[in-house]
Amino acid sequence: MFVEPRWDMLLDLYVARLKELKISVSSLCVAANIPTTTALRHIAELVQHGEIKRTPDPTDQRRAFLDLSDHTFARMNDWIDHCL
Repeated sequence: MFVEPRWDMLLDLYVARLKELKISVSSLCVAANIPTTTALRHIAELVQHGEIKRTPDPTDQRRAFLDLSDHTFARMNDWIDHCL
């Protein structure tokens, strides 16, 4: 959608939270429409900076879910409200 893959990822996670959907790491990689290794690097950096959180799937240890941190969600809400 945009030129910056991280922004696309954040927007996908924002919409998912609004819809109360769980997004797996692999789903976000596909949605970002960039090579998987690049997407994983961006995800790791976003997690490291506290922008998103990674939660293991309790039923499948191979999978993890991603969500915006509460702080990032609030900042995105403020930004979207400002734009509207």
